[in-house]
Amino acid sequence: MSDDNPNVSGLAALVLAAAQETAEAEDAHAQLPRLLRYALADEDRHPFLRERLVREILEVAPDLQNLAEAWLNEPSKFTVALAAALETRSVHADSPDFVALAMCARLLGLNDGYQWTDEHRKVAAAIAATAEAAWRKMSDGERAQLDKLVIGWAIVTAGIEVFATGRASEAAYYASRERLKHIVGAAVDAERRAQKKVVEDLKPAAAAADNEADSELRQKDPPGFVRVCVLSDEDAQSKKIVDLIKPFQHVIGVAVPLAPTPDLKIVRATLAREFPYARAVVDTIIQDLVGKEYVKLRPTLLLGSPGGGKSRFMRRVADLMGAGSWRVDGSSSDGAVIGGTARRWHTSEPCHPFQAIVRARVANPLVLIDEVDKASTRSDYGRLWDTLLALLESETAQQYPDPALLTNVDLSHVSYLATANAVEPLPQPLRDRVRVLAFPTPTRDDLTALLPPLLDAYGAERGLDVRWLEPFSPEEIEAVASRWPGGSVRRLGRLVEAVLQAREKAAARH
Repeated sequence: MSDDNPNVSGLAALVLAAAQETAEAEDAHAQLPRLLRYALADEDRHPFLRERLVREILEVAPDLQNLAEAWLNEPSKFTVALAAALETRSVHADSPDFVALAMCARLLGLNDGYQWTDEHRKVAAAIAATAEAAWRKMSDGERAQLDKLVIGWAIVTAGIEVFATGRASEAAYYASRERLKHIVGAAVDAERRAQKKVVEDLKPAAAAADNEADSELRQKDPPGFVRVCVLSDEDAQSKKIVDLIKPFQHVIGVAVPLAPTPDLKIVRATLAREFPYARAVVDTIIQDLVGKEYVKLRPTLLLGSPGGGKSRFMRRVADLMGAGSWRVDGSSSDGAVIGGTARRWHTSEPCHPFQAIVRARVANPLVLIDEVDKASTRSDYGRLWDTLLALLESETAQQYPDPALLTNVDLSHVSYLATANAVEPLPQPLRDRVRVLAFPTPTRDDLTALLPPLLDAYGAERGLDVRWLEPFSPEEIEAVASRWPGGSVRRLGRLVEAVLQAREKAAARH
């Protein structure tokens, strides 16, 4: 037993001592995030990586000792369980450290078994995202090591299913090609940014002075506030724009607050109760906010069959965030109008994310895009998909050139949630900018859990006090179950409405 750590008992003292020696040894990657430190560690110099990780886990979660020790002894058997326990803890403890520890456990514990394909994908995505964020801090040697690592995990992810058939080389080819595209793309983007900076430096001195004054204003804003839109005195007093900006005066030239992150335990419990069949999606969404002071979700696409509850889930997430929302119907949207219409047109209006900020009176509302896969493909007046590319990139969103206001607006704090029945119609650049989450379809086993929230929704839509609505009787549940085998929540809602209307008619007769 180790004397210096009472939380770690039952492990061999020799192993613990070696693990501590490894942890205290000089680490060439000390400045990198935890996941990359473990991924790049030299096992010849640090042979006790799993023991070291167990010590880190028990420092923050001593109650996971039994599971951590079981993982140490049989990593291939207990990796998924340990990772799941740590990620659940990240929500309850509101700390992102547990997510990083979970990914490290997957990294060190997964074997190449086909049953863990999804777990391999999580590690590959986490390493790639973490590497991209830490790229500038890394040496050329570390970058080369990391490229090999990312390619290796991509090969495992893409090739697990075909290894047994002798087609591993094909998987390796595609994985390497995709990684190379990423590296070349990053270089091209860097060059474009450099060229853009040169152009910016050549702008007239007056414009540069305006930008400097705008920057000074933003820097004076207190924490939790964002100056979304700043107009020059000349433009603000122009007769051409004074009527246009009148509805937006309360967010122009002033610091707009950011909506704080709500109580994640309450949000998670509410969503899990209303969408019991989509708890994995709920936890993924909630993890975006762990450790964050203000609401900001990753651009996310909910992919699933019609009627599965995607749109209702998206609206409920927005409701519970408390940051306000703005809905866009992808199937009937007028192309690029989401990005605003030019001031020269009679119907000129700012971009939709700015209007969402105006309505919500916070700088970080949610923009909800329903059926984005059904957006028009005509490009006569611009496509919704193309406009979204600029809005989803944080760099361009921070200085989005609004065509109606004729100035840059800061939309970088806006979150985007979208739904689709199929991902194939979407262009690849748009797919690359969103996280795609498979939204499950409920089954008959979920019926009893779905009925209470549908009952509440029925009452809320009619302005009724839900406390006066009687729960479904066994006979009513049986009647609904006989006509709903699972699938569409929309159809289930119609059945619930029919049962409640029949109940009301029966009560009126008596």
